Amino acid sequence: GTTAALATALSAVKAEIGAAALGFNIDGRYQCQRLNLAGIYDNAAFTPLRLERSAGSAFDTLHIHFATQLSAAAPVRLAEVAGPNSGALSLRSWLPASAGQRVMIAPDEPGAACTVRTVRSIAAPATAGLPWNVALESETSFTAPLQYLPNASVSLVGDIEQRTIGVNSQGQLELTSSLLGGSAALADNVIAFRVQYGVTDSSGDGVSWVDPSGAWSTLDATNAARVRALRLGLVARAPQRDKQCDA
Repeated sequence: GTTAALATALSAVKAEIGAAALGFNIDGRYQCQRLNLAGIYDNAAFTPLRLERSAGSAFDTLHIHFATQLSAAAPVRLAEVAGPNSGALSLRSWLPASAGQRVMIAPDEPGAACTVRTVRSIAAPATAGLPWNVALESETSFTAPLQYLPNASVSLVGDIEQRTIGVNSQGQLELTSSLLGGSAALADNVIAFRVQYGVTDSSGDGVSWVDPSGAWSTLDATNAARVRALRLGLVARAPQRDKQCDA
């Protein structure tokens, strides 16, 4: 029973990992090496999937980020410059966004930060051919706001989901969701949870397994681009102990 439960838990973790980076790949390229997201990221280094290992602990933690809207993969283009903390965006075409949803602005070339903003309203142009106007909510000012040039990508992300998978104080493998505001236990009586990155060498060949420690304790843009796979290990103790046989 314990073995079956662990197999089910690992299958669930695999499904969660498969959603990582949804909405952050623009035209097949990963654009957002840093992120501005009010209250969470302030022009900070960002990777949609990140491992965390605490010294002396048998438990690793897995952090996953993804967008909640599949249409994030179909961005439109800025028609005019979007200034620092701009209150509106001018778009070359319609974006299926509504009030309260979030949009992400990504630079035309990878490497700079992306910015996530909340939509207040969207209006069609009064004259055909003119830009669509997206009014944005006033949000916390970023310490290093960026100016995005025409042709930068704007995509509907809906919201950014942050999911964390790790072992809680009760020995359960637990999944926590930022949007749902709660957690769910995936497995009980866990005594070890380990995750490794499968990475290519500097020339992009082969795959070797590395722990999320030392040079890999954080993912910069160079290291993140080398990640090709994850390897997970989960160990649990069966609640039913072996019984001695007096015979």
